[in-house]
Amino acid sequence: MTHGNFSLLLTGDASDIAERIIMAVDRPLSVVVYKAGHHGARSSSSQHFLEKIQPQFAIISAGEENRYGHPSPEQLHKAAIVDAAELWTDELGSIEVITDGEQMWWEARDID
Repeated sequence: MTHGNFSLLLTGDASDIAERIIMAVDRPLSVVVYKAGHHGARSSSSQHFLEKIQPQFAIISAGEENRYGHPSPEQLHKAAIVDAAELWTDELGSIEVITDGEQMWWEARDID
């Protein structure tokens, strides 16, 4: 999604094949906000994909004390390599991203 100078990428549970298709598109892919796939699982987006999209913020939606241990240390390391600021729902609660197309801000709301 793009709005003015703002861009957001929601990958859902995109597979490696889906990532390769996205990267094959002939247009710029850098994004301001990337919502990590698979709740930040180890199998989430590849390092190559993250290097291609260069997110400024990575939102990781995972439940507090979830049985899968999400977000995984591997996914957090991948986000750190591309210098993306990480926002975790298990720590912050619901995260709302707001933009006017030029500026972006976010708000967290504790879900308790």
